[in-house]
Amino acid sequence: MAVGGQPFPREPLLDQGGRNRGRNNYADANPLQEFGLTRRGGRPTYRKPYPEFIDEVKFSWNFRIPEFATFNGEGEQSTLEHISRFIVQCGEAAANPWLKVRLFPNTLTGYAFRWYSNLLANSIQNWPQFEDLFHTQFYRAKLEVSMADLSRLHQLPGESVMTFLSRFRRAKFKCNLSLPPKEYVKMAVNGLEFELHNKFESVQFHDLFDLAGRVAKYEELLCEEQDRKSSSKGTYYRDPNYEVYTTESEGECEVNVAELNIKKAYTYEALTKPKSATANLQVASGSKWNGADPSKR
Repeated sequence: MAVGGQPFPREPLLDQGGRNRGRNNYADANPLQEFGLTRRGGRPTYRKPYPEFIDEVKFSWNFRIPEFATFNGEGEQSTLEHISRFIVQCGEAAANPWLKVRLFPNTLTGYAFRWYSNLLANSIQNWPQFEDLFHTQFYRAKLEVSMADLSRLHQLPGESVMTFLSRFRRAKFKCNLSLPPKEYVKMAVNGLEFELHNKFESVQFHDLFDLAGRVAKYEELLCEEQDRKSSSKGTYYRDPNYEVYTTESEGECEVNVAELNIKKAYTYEALTKPKSATANLQVASGSKWNGADPSKR
């Protein structure tokens, strides 16, 4: 195989101290070399944990190092998922095991990179060995979820349908057993609150996505209806001249009691005479006052 038109260099035979076998080397006189360290100016210097020839393997002419997802060795990060994501991000370079050895340190940060920097020189000879060391150091067994645990999940009081189904899906991913999608739908429907369960128990759904969309719409309609009921309960139009008290009887009907406070003159327009009629009445009254009889004119 070759990358970028360049054949893979032949791997030299190295021992754990980084020396070529069968050759006399000055490193024999330096005990720090056995631990991947060299003395320069009285201080040790860093050496990579893989052979130097790996850095001579060339990338293809159009290859660009991607922005890899990082791994810090803390928390609940999965080593298997990190390796899988790294291989996907490598693209065509993933076909070359030497390039994977060269690129993988770019994904390590924090505690994980400190572990890598403390590896002995030439302690990594190939990619399978590098991957095995990584899993040995950072692999954490995840808590598995059984089918019984999955079937016992229920929607909590005040929890929305989307939140419950998201929690159900996360638990499903931790379950090693695989079932048809409709079986997961049945368990999710059984976990819904009482009203939603009765509504959709006999409805057929294709998968959890179909269930989430239809049940969420129905839940939204229920919330809107509840808002309308709560907003119409005890609603009244208040006039500044009235004090309105709302009382509820033992039944469902409501009784509104109004008390009239006479703070100022109150005119009811429906009982007020038109201005034209008032003017005619004043003219007629004035004529009679002057002693003139209109009928005799």
